[in-house]
Amino acid sequence: MIKVNPNKAIFNIFENKLEVKYVFQSMIEGNTPCEVYIDDEVNPSIMVIWDTKNTFYFGENNATADEKKKAIEFIRKEIIYKDDKKKLEIGKLYYSSPVWKDFLIELFNNNEPRVFQRHLYKHSGKLNTNIILDPSVKIIEITKDILNNDSLENISELIDEIRGMWGTKEAFLNEGFGYCTIVNDNTIAGWCTAEYMSESSCGCGVETIEEYQRKGYATIMATKMAGRANELSLDLYWDSWSWNEGSVKTAEKSNYNHITDYEVLFVEL
Repeated sequence: MIKVNPNKAIFNIFENKLEVKYVFQSMIEGNTPCEVYIDDEVNPSIMVIWDTKNTFYFGENNATADEKKKAIEFIRKEIIYKDDKKKLEIGKLYYSSPVWKDFLIELFNNNEPRVFQRHLYKHSGKLNTNIILDPSVKIIEITKDILNNDSLENISELIDEIRGMWGTKEAFLNEGFGYCTIVNDNTIAGWCTAEYMSESSCGCGVETIEEYQRKGYATIMATKMAGRANELSLDLYWDSWSWNEGSVKTAEKSNYNHITDYEVLFVEL
């Protein structure tokens, strides 16, 4: 397998896959870190993308069974278990066809492989207007001043989230946007940030600190995100595990429309 720079032509192997299209566009534009591996620079039949964290995307164009297995073994040996040292704790493996699933389960058989379903939603463009907040609660934009305010409780968790998706705070501030919920002027209760940003679309990532859940903060932040996306003429996506009832309900209450389902293989590494 050969490591190459991300480009649109290579990503065409995943053509018509709605669940990854907006993610890959962000990678092509350089806003989301990734490593891309193909089997042939002239006429690739195998493509594997690693988001440099826990997710791998396996795609192919008329590849043989042997070529698929070799690609999986390459990822195992050269990334996950490079130099016989485990680099990752878990893996989320996306596959472009059911044939991949069979080989992935076979070759990750000792890693407790489990298949889970995910839902993808797209915002309708319609905003909730009947939102009432307690005076002690504020929904504000995530700015440089917020990220540099060490006195805010849970600020480190917010920064970790941003760095995990964007690499640096600076990249987020330059190219992304988001909102956070602040309670009593001193505590971050949750946040909602742009993920997989591109010129035409982005994802919506929401997190609420456990003790502040079920208060409607996630729905309000998601609505704020949708309003900003409308202003920027961006398609806004929401990706959720099917079993995450809280996430699914928040998406639906925030006027996201369900557009597709897909599977991923989850493995313990």
